[in-house]
Amino acid sequence: MRCDGFTGYFHSRRKIKGVTMLTLKQGWQYVTRHRAHSLYLVVLIALLFSSILLLLAQYWSSRFTQPVDNFDRLLHAQFYQPITWDHYQYYKQHQQSFSVVSLVGLFSFRLQDNRSIEVSRVEPDFFKIFPSRLKEGRLLSSDDTELQSPLRFVVSESFLHRQFPNEKISRLDLENVGSAEIVGILPEGFYFPVKSEIWLAVKPPHESFRQMATVSEFIGTLDSGVSLEMAEQELQRLLKIYTEQAGGIEPSLKLETFVDNSRSRFGFDIKMLGIIFIVITISGIISIANIIGLDLLKRDREWRIRHLLGIAPTTILKTPLISFLLLLSGGLLLGYLLYQVFSNLFSPYAMVNSPAAPFWWTLSLTPSQLAMILLVFVVSLTMVAFLPTWLLLLRRSLIRSGVRAGRNRGVKAYFFRWALLGLQAAAAIVLLQLMVMLCVLFYHEALADRGFKRSQLMVTNFANSNYPLDKQTVAAQLHTRIADVSSGLAISNAIPGSIEQKFAMMEAPDAASASAGIELFQVTPEYFSVMDIRLLEGRNFNEQDRKESNGVFLVDEAAAVKFWPDESAIGQTIILYPDIPFMRQQGIVVGVVSAIRSNPHKFSIFYQPLAQGKAGVEELRVISGADDTRPLQTRLAALANTDEGFANAQTIEAVLAKSGDMTLNRILNFLPACLLIVFMLLVSIRNTTLRILEDYRKPLAIYQVAGWQPPAIIHRLSLPLYISLAGALLVALAISLQLDTRVWFDWLLNQSSLEYYVLAGSCFTVLLLAWLSFLLPCRRLLQEKVSVLLRS
Repeated sequence: MRCDGFTGYFHSRRKIKGVTMLTLKQGWQYVTRHRAHSLYLVVLIALLFSSILLLLAQYWSSRFTQPVDNFDRLLHAQFYQPITWDHYQYYKQHQQSFSVVSLVGLFSFRLQDNRSIEVSRVEPDFFKIFPSRLKEGRLLSSDDTELQSPLRFVVSESFLHRQFPNEKISRLDLENVGSAEIVGILPEGFYFPVKSEIWLAVKPPHESFRQMATVSEFIGTLDSGVSLEMAEQELQRLLKIYTEQAGGIEPSLKLETFVDNSRSRFGFDIKMLGIIFIVITISGIISIANIIGLDLLKRDREWRIRHLLGIAPTTILKTPLISFLLLLSGGLLLGYLLYQVFSNLFSPYAMVNSPAAPFWWTLSLTPSQLAMILLVFVVSLTMVAFLPTWLLLLRRSLIRSGVRAGRNRGVKAYFFRWALLGLQAAAAIVLLQLMVMLCVLFYHEALADRGFKRSQLMVTNFANSNYPLDKQTVAAQLHTRIADVSSGLAISNAIPGSIEQKFAMMEAPDAASASAGIELFQVTPEYFSVMDIRLLEGRNFNEQDRKESNGVFLVDEAAAVKFWPDESAIGQTIILYPDIPFMRQQGIVVGVVSAIRSNPHKFSIFYQPLAQGKAGVEELRVISGADDTRPLQTRLAALANTDEGFANAQTIEAVLAKSGDMTLNRILNFLPACLLIVFMLLVSIRNTTLRILEDYRKPLAIYQVAGWQPPAIIHRLSLPLYISLAGALLVALAISLQLDTRVWFDWLLNQSSLEYYVLAGSCFTVLLLAWLSFLLPCRRLLQEKVSVLLRS
């Protein structure tokens, strides 16, 4: 008996194995028999899976990961207007909410070889908030904060490996500062507050600078039992007390958790990622479901025959189940490969790799996260693929068994498909609008004409502290070396439209707007001719406008209209930095020039003679022009290799392109997912309309038999389409208004109306494609014979 049992067991295993192999063979045969459909489905699954991985890797790291163990006790105070050092010292001595407090700020230095480095300025207690084990040396101490002490850095091991490979250094040679000592080295992996790798002790300002606003933010660890609300109330109370005692304006501030503050600058990006992720998931699943639904109609006759032969629904399901699982496996494998390729291509532009991103963000997914995503993806798609099929087969089985299923016209499914079409169209409109918006903003920031000459200009920095020059000598020194290849030369403290904005506070006693922030350019008289900025009224600067002369200014046309709308700007009094005694300067307007489109456009533009301004030599940008820039570029490159103090010769287009880097990052960050989702939405719209038209075959035949003409039939059948697209338009408008993209257009371009043009174009494009996806298949169906329509 035991032998018979074993024999039966082996026979049953062999039978199961044979049935399994037969089912696999049948599933593979179906895949190869329908190659176009199978390839289409595999590619769609791969694109959906890869885009979900790309988006989820960023969204999860930026939205849910936490930086350190005590993150829930870390608070970040950010002042809307910087406060003075004495403000901060008074608060720190009297506060009771934090156990440890440290200032946090970023500062840029330039090495002698012209490399720029970002330094985090902190107090020694900073390393109590974020403890780190030392690899070598010591951490910052109270001695390093003394005003007379030399500069001392704590650096990351990764910084040394990257900047000085195979070298062992103990000092950094800084431009215009001298040599700074490296007192400590931290192991790789310690970054704060962003991807900083160098830390410098904050020093108190000199007595003459104590009234200057220098402190903008600090971070601290809350004491036990203290809440965010309690700490904020105490902070506001102490600052109010100090202001009442010392005078001045009470500063406004925002106190929030460290994690929330770190994410705040990426709020728009995180919201975008969330919206795209949700829409792409839903639309992708719907696209796949529609393709499977259309395939279900093709298999319908075969399955009905199998029902008549008495085959059970579970048996019938085996072949389509295996075929879909084969396609799903191929799609997942291809999708993971695409994810790896896209990660390498687009990771430099990913939000999590931005230099301003918090240090704990990463683009990678852990194996457990990847396995969970894979499981959810497989289960969701399998249910979407086979639940409707199972219900259909089960219903037919009940009918065959004599159970009356009743007449079902599918009215709910009919309305659901039209509603689904409207939602897909609305999502496509919104995402297409966002893509166009980002492209328009990048064009404005990096490519568009800004109202001054852009071609045939070169920009050179002065970058050598060992070759001392004053501001009056820089132009003469360079002019003698490039006079034979240059048609003009000017100096400015910044290039208009670039990322190096130079802001100032201005007060005009007789102006319509008494006090405002302005963009201040300190320039030589040749600046306006070199940049092709026209003088509209008054005079230009001249050689008599020196440091000891009376202060003079030029304003652009837009600023003149804003501040003196009903009178001439010539002769009006201007006061720079009215509340800072040692920075205060007064002068009169002597001329008005044509307006340029600087970024951000909301700031009025004022010009000051270079000799009267307070810009240092290291801030100056030498602008030179030539009819043919090639000899000029060659000469400037040669000068950069000598010890003349001039470096970084580049075209003005290259300088301006950097102002569009952040928008370009956003475009390249969202572009793969956005392009994919718009493609999938258009595919979904097409598949949904095809599925609807499958239910229209009999009405099409009836209308033709009744003698209706094709245009009348299409118009009659298109009424639900018009209603669906009208609903899509309303939903898209509601979502677009919530996104507040108008703020972007108004701030950067000063054209809030452009948002409506972009929205109108997006709506027209998507609605037209949706209408064509219904019209063209409908026309093809009308060309078929009535007998074919009725039989199918």
